[in-house]
Amino acid sequence: MALERAVVGALSHAELVDLVVRQSVLIEQVQATIAEQQGLIARLEARVRELGGLAQGSPGGPGGTGAGDRARVPGAPLSEPGLPGAGDAAAGRCGRAGGGR
Repeated sequence: MALERAVVGALSHAELVDLVVRQSVLIEQVQATIAEQQGLIARLEARVRELGGLAQGSPGGPGGTGAGDRARVPGAPLSEPGLPGAGDAAAGRCGRAGGGR
């Protein structure tokens, strides 16, 4: 319900105070909902980044090198230290100093 000047002008002081208190409660609820949604968005964005990184190292994924099941396990490294990373072999980089095409 939109408040109009004529309606608000007819309210008593107690009714105006009640209206302000109720609006304050609603504002706090909306702010809490916004904070909750921002937290959810941040978690979803992080999950999308994680899954995007996993897809790059999975067989058949974009630039995939057949890294196997380990690459699909959340938190598993996509490559061993000292070996080319996901997509390096497909791009022609062999992981050696001065190497490549």
